[in-house]
Amino acid sequence: MSDTIINRTENPDRVRGIAASGRRRVVLERRNNRSRDDRLRGGEEGQKVVDKRKPLHRVVFDEIADAISRGDYAPGDRLPTEAGLSKQFAASRTTVARALRDLGHSGMVVRKQGSGTFVAGGDDGATTIRASSIAYCPLFVGSLSELPYVEGEIHHHLADLAAADNVQLVLQCLTSRLPDRREAMLRTAEELASRPVRGVLYYAAEMPVDEAAVNQEVVDLLRAAGKAVVLVDRDIVAYPDRSDLIRVGFDNRRAAAIATRHLIERGCRRIAFVGIPERSTAVHERLLGYREGLGSNGLSIDEDLAFFPDQVDAGFCRGLINSHKVDGVLCKSDRMAASVARGLSEAGVLVGDSVLLAGFDDDPVAALLPVPLTTTRLPADQLAAAAYDALLKLLAGGDAFPKQVLIDTQLVVRESTAGSSDGFNRTGRSQ
Repeated sequence: MSDTIINRTENPDRVRGIAASGRRRVVLERRNNRSRDDRLRGGEEGQKVVDKRKPLHRVVFDEIADAISRGDYAPGDRLPTEAGLSKQFAASRTTVARALRDLGHSGMVVRKQGSGTFVAGGDDGATTIRASSIAYCPLFVGSLSELPYVEGEIHHHLADLAAADNVQLVLQCLTSRLPDRREAMLRTAEELASRPVRGVLYYAAEMPVDEAAVNQEVVDLLRAAGKAVVLVDRDIVAYPDRSDLIRVGFDNRRAAAIATRHLIERGCRRIAFVGIPERSTAVHERLLGYREGLGSNGLSIDEDLAFFPDQVDAGFCRGLINSHKVDGVLCKSDRMAASVARGLSEAGVLVGDSVLLAGFDDDPVAALLPVPLTTTRLPADQLAAAAYDALLKLLAGGDAFPKQVLIDTQLVVRESTAGSSDGFNRTGRSQ
């Protein structure tokens, strides 16, 4: 695998700082501090007198850039903390953070979440990314030509992380309305394989069972082209098998077990699981968690209550009530739960009273439904940071990163699992 260094274009003004005659400059605290001259007189001990003729964040930027240019900080050295710089420059944390962010954009420093800010050019791959760009590949956009909520949130946070490190982030995806999705996926993978990216964060597509192997084909194409690959949330092989790739995902199984337990605690005894017909390791993990939640809370597992419909409508929802006597529903996503809620309403069933309903994702739509939806929040920021970190370490040749990282989730309780309005659930126990 070739080692491509980030191509940085330095702005001379940003790197050299202010050289104009007569302007006072602030100097970073160093162990070999020189005696303060007249320019610094009048400031409190440990603080700097700044040039008020330019924005303070620019003053901080220029002085740190100057210190790096002078060699006060070597490549790979860690800069003082934001708190330390705030005290030193008598500036707010927001001002210092802006200066550090701009230094990151200039390519002079690398900001590493949870570790600090480092001078670019060091040998530690965990703090310096030797790549011209990386790619995020969730493949399918929705019907409105936008990423699904969670995938979109992950992209948003990845973009922030990449920008702070002066790394180009390529978004590679295609529409879900293609007649031959498998062929389109392979063409997209070939296109991505030909691009100058060194690493790919791959979000496996939810595919029909007979076409699910295409995810493996996509990964094989990327790896054959020398791309490092980290899986985002879903694996590319069916449970219980595991691929040999690093996978950073949500703890879907535990999350579903907690949501199922919540429905049981609210009085539900006939709980349905509604998934999708396509193969998805994330959905399968939620199904396993649903079963685990039933069994560990004293309810038998009824396979007839696990549904994977092609379409969710009023007819399907009437079947849940009339044929299966369902009093609780756990859906694989909030969007699906919204369809179930609409179908139940059309069938004359009151969500949150006659039937309790919960979803996954904490999509903004969940709080906007006629009966706000109980859901499981998936912290996209934490997943993005962990996946990004894993890819950095993989690109640096590290082998200490675990093969699987699971991000914890949070149950968000709203009115859809409130129970009957008289304060009692269906078992007659007070809430």
